[in-house]
Amino acid sequence: MKITKRQLRRIIKEEAGMLDVERPEDVGAVENVWGGDIEGKDRNLVLPLDHSKATKGPEVTRSPEMLPSAEPVLSKESRGRLQVYRGKKDLGKSYKLPPIIFERYYNAYAAGRMRWATDILEEHLDQRVPGWIDYEWRS
Repeated sequence: MKITKRQLRRIIKEEAGMLDVERPEDVGAVENVWGGDIEGKDRNLVLPLDHSKATKGPEVTRSPEMLPSAEPVLSKESRGRLQVYRGKKDLGKSYKLPPIIFERYYNAYAAGRMRWATDILEEHLDQRVPGWIDYEWRS
């Protein structure tokens, strides 16, 4: 949409007519008037309403919610096979767990003791693959 100079002057005069000042230089800026409210309280655009309380729903969480990391899926194919990484740019090295370590890990995992299972695996890697940074199960 194009506005001519005449239309622009008319709009400015209308707006200046709404102000109670004699000259344009007498108009001062009002700080922090983002919502269009002269008092700076954003009453025109922002309604400080907690919608979960208004609808009697569950309380809003104040921080991002995250699910725990997915645990490895143990299967016959991946039986004791890991890909062990020593650096960020490392392509990894295939590693087969000894049967007793895999059995201890699996028993702890099946019992729901994930922290214990992870400790068993990581302690073994500390002894056998010094300097490892990360690992993943291979399928």
